[in-house]
Amino acid sequence: MAFLIGFDPAEATFIAAGLLFISRRVKGERFLQKVDWDLLVMFSGLFVLTQGVQKLGLLNWFSNFVHTPISILGVTTLLSNLVSNVPAVLLLHHLIPHPDTRTWLLLAAASTLAGNLTLLGSVANLIVAEAVAKQGYRLTFWEHLRFGLPLTLITLVLAYLWICRF
Repeated sequence: MAFLIGFDPAEATFIAAGLLFISRRVKGERFLQKVDWDLLVMFSGLFVLTQGVQKLGLLNWFSNFVHTPISILGVTTLLSNLVSNVPAVLLLHHLIPHPDTRTWLLLAAASTLAGNLTLLGSVANLIVAEAVAKQGYRLTFWEHLRFGLPLTLITLVLAYLWICRF
């Protein structure tokens, strides 16, 4: 409802959470036990780091490498696996020289698909690794890479051909 009436989503979420705590319909302890604090702290850290890197202009030299579709694909893939795919888009979006539909599609596809390359490529990969660890299985970086590398290469090539050649 807040989105439909134009209310800021972050403020609406904060207010809704506050109302839940005040109403006592859900006990605060029970609610807070279900929060994945490790994941929340990691997300917060990623966005703080992303903002800091952006403010300091540490990635401005990447602007020399994002002039062609293939270089956008490469830089996005590299950065997505260094800082995760969502922060990579936040860092790269202001460096894109030609903000046309094709470039945005390529950035979106590259960051999403590059997230499959390594465990660090997407927070979703880390969530899955943590979930299976709780069930007694271990998904290592190298096991993920063994499947992630061919999958990522194939899907990135297909996305590039689909977006840039057709």
